[in-house]
Amino acid sequence: MKKQVLGIVILCLVSLTQGFAQTGILKGKITDRKTGEELIGAAIVIEGTTTGTTTDFMGDYTMPPLEPGTYTIRCQYISYEAQVKEGVVIKDGEETVLDFLMGESELDIAEVQVVAKANRESENFLMLEQKKAAIAVESIGAAQLSAQGVGDAAAAVTKVSGIVKQEGSQSLNVRGLGDRYNTTTYNGLPLPSNNSELKNIDLGLFSTDVISHINIEKTYSVPLYGDFGGANINIVSKRLTGDSFLTLSVKGSQNSSLFDLDNFYLNDGPSKTGFSTTDLPDIDAIKNKEAYGFEKSWNPVESSVVPAIGLGISGGKSFKINEVSKLNTFFTFSFDNDRTYTEKIERVVNAGGNAWDDLEGDEYNYSTQTSGMINLNYSRPNTEIYFNSLLLNSSEQELTTMAGHIRDVNDDPNVPGLKRRGDFQRNFVLVNQLLGEHKLNETTNLDWGVAYNYVWNSVPDRIENTYLFYYEDTNLGELDTEAVGRNYRYAQEFDDNEIAANLSISKQFGEALTDDADYRSKVTAGYSGRMKVRNFENYQFNHQVLGAGTMVNIDEVDNFFNEQNFIDGLFRIDTPTAGDENGEQKYGESYEGKVNIHSGFLMYEYNVSPKFLVLAGVRAESVFQEMKTRSRQNISGRTETIDFNEFKVLPSLSMKYAATQKSNFRFAASQTYTLPQLQEMPFIAFAGLTDVIWGNPWLKPSTVYNADLKWEFFPKNGEALSATVFGKYINEPINKFTIAGTFNEFVNANTGDAAHVYGIEIDAKKDLINFSTDEQIRKVYATGNITLMASETDIDADKIRTETNYNFNANFNKETSELQGAAPLLANVTIGYKKKWDENNKTINVAGVYNYTSERLYSIGHSNMGDQVDQAVNTFDFIVKTNFNRFGVDFSAKNLLNPNIERIQENMDGDHLVRQYKLGTTFSLSLKYNF
Repeated sequence: MKKQVLGIVILCLVSLTQGFAQTGILKGKITDRKTGEELIGAAIVIEGTTTGTTTDFMGDYTMPPLEPGTYTIRCQYISYEAQVKEGVVIKDGEETVLDFLMGESELDIAEVQVVAKANRESENFLMLEQKKAAIAVESIGAAQLSAQGVGDAAAAVTKVSGIVKQEGSQSLNVRGLGDRYNTTTYNGLPLPSNNSELKNIDLGLFSTDVISHINIEKTYSVPLYGDFGGANINIVSKRLTGDSFLTLSVKGSQNSSLFDLDNFYLNDGPSKTGFSTTDLPDIDAIKNKEAYGFEKSWNPVESSVVPAIGLGISGGKSFKINEVSKLNTFFTFSFDNDRTYTEKIERVVNAGGNAWDDLEGDEYNYSTQTSGMINLNYSRPNTEIYFNSLLLNSSEQELTTMAGHIRDVNDDPNVPGLKRRGDFQRNFVLVNQLLGEHKLNETTNLDWGVAYNYVWNSVPDRIENTYLFYYEDTNLGELDTEAVGRNYRYAQEFDDNEIAANLSISKQFGEALTDDADYRSKVTAGYSGRMKVRNFENYQFNHQVLGAGTMVNIDEVDNFFNEQNFIDGLFRIDTPTAGDENGEQKYGESYEGKVNIHSGFLMYEYNVSPKFLVLAGVRAESVFQEMKTRSRQNISGRTETIDFNEFKVLPSLSMKYAATQKSNFRFAASQTYTLPQLQEMPFIAFAGLTDVIWGNPWLKPSTVYNADLKWEFFPKNGEALSATVFGKYINEPINKFTIAGTFNEFVNANTGDAAHVYGIEIDAKKDLINFSTDEQIRKVYATGNITLMASETDIDADKIRTETNYNFNANFNKETSELQGAAPLLANVTIGYKKKWDENNKTINVAGVYNYTSERLYSIGHSNMGDQVDQAVNTFDFIVKTNFNRFGVDFSAKNLLNPNIERIQENMDGDHLVRQYKLGTTFSLSLKYNF
């Protein structure tokens, strides 16, 4: 596989490396005349041409190779006076250094013209792109992520208005719309999910080491796939844009929950690196009572309470291939881990307010994160070729012990029952991409990309024990004998294989109406394709105790569940089966999902006047989805197939009006859809410690109508203010609700005919105080956003019962509800202090980051058993980042407020706490050295 990939890359490079010419190099640095601060993203252009470049993160630039001669060079930057230098001589084989000292201007925000590839990690440059873009887009770059102490993409996007991450889950809600309404891409190509129950990949897998910047598009345009409702989140990989470098880093961290902890317990088996695997036992041998066959112990294993250690290395180097082409290389590799402990409450409360399950206990968690990426960029005039290979491996293991009243197990309130669950999950993601950008002539551009994605998820050996009685003084428990599934071992695995491709060609027409534009109108046509196959299977090994009154030490369960007692018949193992296509019973459950999407789009951009731009498009999308499910719940007793083939025509419209040189008004409207996801549709139950989520094969697609109106204002360099009013109308909305007649069993369904959500977002970036002098930069700055929104959806119990053939029963006591996952109020505020001195080789950044998420609906209730609502959460992080020439020291304290994470069930008789825990405060110190 490696040889094939290398061969493809070499073939592409050889075929494109043509032509030799006599050339010279022009390079230099762009800085603020007053403060000496490097200006990131400044544009340097050969006057009268479109040849140019932009400055990197250190304010340096290097022009593409130039033929010998005399040139006039123009430098432009947002909120600075443009400078022109004439008579710049370029000699064959020599370097010419040309620096610019820029002075601020109040009127030139509209003058900057970006003409070449740039380092888009800069916050200022991304702000410039935001102003110039034909469609509304919000971006957050590596520089801002670093200043706010953000460690991964999931934490990054929650700094954007209208986005919230649900505690205890990898899923994001955007403008009140959950995971199924969002899409995630990497360099513009789709990413598969690493979680069988969710549509989108866990953004927490993407450490900031691999991120250049993240674009968040909350308004739809036709180059995006039509399965869109909340936002498309596009992660752009980091690339080498400046000089060669090598950086080593080491980090130590500790969570406050471990400070007073003497011992830490985990499951047997998983390694500290997170690359563990466990083989399933021989199922036939178990059924024939020939062998017990489980590799790992039931007993918890004591682990050390030591600080977590993280290691990282990254580097890049540029290679000159010939006089007009070069190869840039960038790589990064990092490993991180984390330990946490929490005291947890979980309850199942009935309609009368009685806690049928009332459990309290401990949860130990150990997680790892490994990421590696290599990026190769072949560059020559008018051509860019990128090869990206990204590897992500994450693991999480939990050991949860909860004691208390368990209705189905123990009716004696004086002696508690007990549940213990040990879980380990590993995710492996491999993404390979080849992308190209070609300027065919002065008015025509061609962009393309192909990707192969592979995802493997494994839960190799989940264990769970239930005890009728637990005697804390002796640590003895009586194993439950009444139900088959109370003591079990469980395994599941799925893999995704996906091929994706993008192709677009754009043609410019007409003379531009303004100096900062290149054309009057532009037509873009393109194709997108995505073909995915998923295979999922699970197995459960129920250990049924055959003798009543069996007492065991809960920390030494192997003394009972072992091979000798199995052969002697003290317990038996039941492995559930399900029918295949022919009705033959096979162990476990499985599903195979296929998705084929092929799309074509046409987009027309027209500058009606120097201030008014219109962008209209239409996308035609053919969608085929098939699901084959082998499940114990299938009525036919055999594998069932569900498929649909739909053709969607999706229009979009965006308009931009430049009211002044510093402000824009934008309007956008579109029609999109939301598919039932593969993992939502198999008739399979996914069980938690006290809850169960069912798949629903009767789900139907939703149709989404979107509208946005936005005002944005850029007062000066690095500052912005915007306000957005948005609304969405959804036909056949999908929501999670509690199944009537059950306790803590949930399902996603088309709960009504229609839903709507509307709101307002306000964003601001501002320098509060500026103490800068000629020798140093010193300033206090603030960024913040707030989102206010309201939502409502029809809920119709008869509709659910009828459309699911009475397999799922709803019994609502109202006709409308908020949308599941929607938070009426979100807020983020960052106050920071920045200092640079000694020719900017020494820096200090200090920031306080506050986040507020209001109450949000977790699940719609039924009858007198009310809605489950996640309570409001306040968080505060403190970040210090320093750099002294080549050496850097960073400190962070995350989640200093350490609030209770709570879920309330709103019954008719009052509110009842059903879940509570804390995340603890994580303190970390990291050191890095730049060679």
